[in-house]
Amino acid sequence: MAVFRQCEIREKYLAIYRESFDEVVTLLEKAGALEPGVLRLTTIDGNAIRAWKSQWKGRSRKHAHGAWDWQDLVSKRARSCKRFDVAVWGDDVLCGLSVGKLTRGKKTVRMDYLEACPTAHPLEKRITMIVVAVALSVAKKVGAQHVAIFNPIKDKEEKVLKHYQSYGFTQRMLYGRFLKNVLYKAVV
Repeated sequence: MAVFRQCEIREKYLAIYRESFDEVVTLLEKAGALEPGVLRLTTIDGNAIRAWKSQWKGRSRKHAHGAWDWQDLVSKRARSCKRFDVAVWGDDVLCGLSVGKLTRGKKTVRMDYLEACPTAHPLEKRITMIVVAVALSVAKKVGAQHVAIFNPIKDKEEKVLKHYQSYGFTQRMLYGRFLKNVLYKAVV
């Protein structure tokens, strides 16, 4: 019975995520930010993991951060009904991945890991914008107050910090505590 309930909960969130995927694609195409048909958003499924292995794994990295084992990251969260995961595709190339979750009480949509393809791809310099737009859409649908990026920087990489700050993320005390390596953006 508990497994059935978990499946129902996951399906509920998958429907929300898919609705947000469609909303973001439509919004970006209508705004002229992307040509129609270029962007496709999915959850991180077997196709995304296969593409990660063939297109990313072992390629040189643009940045010192990242280079995560996405198969491991996704499998560790497989039982989480509220996991938030996005695969960003451009012209059938896997361009970006992000995984996180909705916090208890659905106050925050967390992005625990976010990475762009390490080689040239059709959505260069747009992965953060796309994933943040999806997270904000999901947050609005579930009534969350914030979107957060957990552990965005290692060794105080100022360039990465400034990148996320350009999207409106800031470090601050929230919910009565200050988490050192978390950036928040209010949902408006």
